[in-house]
Amino acid sequence: MLYSITNGLQTVTSTGAVPGTLDTSAMLGPFTAKLTVAGLTAGSIAIIGLEDTASETPFSDAIAQAIWQVTGPVSSSAQIDTSLVSEYQIPGCRSGDENSKLRLYVYKLTGSDPSLTVGAEVQQ
Repeated sequence: MLYSITNGLQTVTSTGAVPGTLDTSAMLGPFTAKLTVAGLTAGSIAIIGLEDTASETPFSDAIAQAIWQVTGPVSSSAQIDTSLVSEYQIPGCRSGDENSKLRLYVYKLTGSDPSLTVGAEVQQ
């Protein structure tokens, strides 16, 4: 099954959480997380993290399980796709636990009038 973390592609112009989260509390066993960068302004740099949580107060205990740095320009016709397998590349990722969730978080977005179009999903 394919589950969206960000509810499709999202365009952001500042740092912070990318809209959307995925509840992984019922997800047992290995999974593959996929990041898609479909747009980044020329001359911009984005640092993007895949964060997890297992708190009743979502993401108050956020841990970055993976971090990517992308340099623009990136266009939809030359998008960047990357995948991580939970068992091997992010073995500490919390899933199958009460209150566990995933989200994307933009830690850095630099450049003149930067714009980032990004999405993430999980396949299990």
